Amino acid sequence: MSLKMTGFNLFEEELKKYENPDEIAAKAVDAAAPVLAGTVKDLIKATTSADSTGELVESIKPTEARMNGYGCFAAVRPVGTDSKGVRNAEKMGYKEYGTSKQPAKPVLKKAVKKSEKECLEIMQKAFEEVTK
Repeated sequence: MSLKMTGFNLFEEELKKYENPDEIAAKAVDAAAPVLAGTVKDLIKATTSADSTGELVESIKPTEARMNGYGCFAAVRPVGTDSKGVRNAEKMGYKEYGTSKQPAKPVLKKAVKKSEKECLEIMQKAFEEVTK
């Protein structure tokens, strides 16, 4: 599963002015990733039945920021397996895209849209703290 947040062009241009832009970007992304993780968790809870164990929600974790050819990023994803040995990423896929027996209850795009403004604000604040 892959999601892309937009609106970082000005932020990226500003980073290029500094000696260590990758480090600054990583700190900003690391500061914002927990917000997206929290939003994903909240939306999963809102679309899950009351008899759920909550293991999928608890498995949602952000990675540390990394760099690739596209820039700096962190992933927010389910990790590990539940108490029955089912991979949490597999359960997330079922929730997001549905199965022949259950309808899709997508949350990932909604979570990105819902948390984008707050994430950008947090990243800006982290940037300002590092570049004072």
